[in-house]
This record gives sequence, structure tokens and C-alpha cells, in this order.
Amino acid sequence: MCAFVAARAILRPGERPLLMLSGGPDSMCLLHLLPVVDRRLGLGLRAAALHVDYGLRGRASDRDRELVEAACAAAGLTLHVERLEGALRGPDFQARARAQRYDLARELAARHGYGPLVTAHNRDDQAETVLYRLVKYASPLGLAGMRARDADTARPLLAAGAAEIREYCAAQGIACGVDASNLEPVYARNAIRLEVLPALARLNPRVGETL
Repeated sequence: MCAFVAARAILRPGERPLLMLSGGPDSMCLLHLLPVVDRRLGLGLRAAALHVDYGLRGRASDRDRELVEAACAAAGLTLHVERLEGALRGPDFQARARAQRYDLARELAARHGYGPLVTAHNRDDQAETVLYRLVKYASPLGLAGMRARDADTARPLLAAGAAEIREYCAAQGIACGVDASNLEPVYARNAIRLEVLPALARLNPRVGETL
């Protein structure tokens, strides 16, 4: 991760990154690795974090929030928690939740001087994004995927696979939650992750890297 961040200037000296933490393996791995990257690259980062609690999964929502709160407290990181119980329901929930999450993060960043927003998107997320955009919009722009760093967002885990991240969390004893809603192919991105990519992997086991 350090080499990837340094080569692409994904995080830069003196920045005040705002980590977007869900409590899942990817974001908790990000929280664990950021101080390592900061120290090794001598960046002098002053990070904070945001957790958005939609309150739609009962005890699981509480668990994820508590995991993030405990981890940020242990890391000495300022954490902002936004509770939006019942604010989002119905069709296109994932897309609307994503848009609302980013709007909240940008509002918070403007108010406190944070930047960039730091997400835990990984290589498998990148593959899903490419396929989703090509299928939904049939646009060559989809092949560009997500950038490691764009105007206000940094993605330092983009070169790591989901399996690698989970193995790292297990090896380091990093507590994280699993969102059960991600395990059902009821949303387009879930279907790509759970059904399309495994089918393509039978043709090319390294399809995530290829995409």
C-alpha cells in the first residue's frame, strides 16, 4: 500500500483526510493501515473519520457503529457519526445512500477543512464498477473505472483485492462487521459481485486484476 500511495501521490504531506468508515473489513483495514502509511512516508496527516448509520439493520447497524467508534477512539481519531434512521427506503437504495453519504462527507469537509475524502474501495470494487458502467451506460468512459486520486477523493486500497484485505484483517485481529445485505443479489452491484464476476473468473481467475 505504501508503494502504491507514494507512486500515485494518493495522499499528500500535511493533508487532513476524512476517512469514510462503514465498519466492514475494507474500511477497518484502511483505518488500521493509514497510520502505517503516514509514518513510513512521513506525510504528517491529520485524519478524521465519518460513519453514516442508516439504522436499517437493527442490531447490525449498532454493531458497525460501535466497532468504528471503538477503533477510532483507540487510534485517537476524531469521529463524526451521522444517524439517518429511516431516511432512505425503497428502490435504488444503494445508489441514493451512496449519494447522500458523499454529500454529508463533502459538507463536513467544507465545514472543518478536511480533504481529501478517503474511501476503502478495492480492486474488486473497481472491477464491479467497470462492469456496472459498461452494462448500464454502454459508455467507453466506464473503462476508466475509479481513479486512485481525483479532485476530492483518494482510494489508497484500490490495488488490493477483497480476499487480501480480509486475510489481512484476520491475521491482524482487526474487528469488523459484515453487512448481510451485501450477500444477496438483489441490487445490481451485488449481482455483479456474487454472480457475474465468479462466472468470469472461471474463464480468467485473475479477472479482477484484468478489468
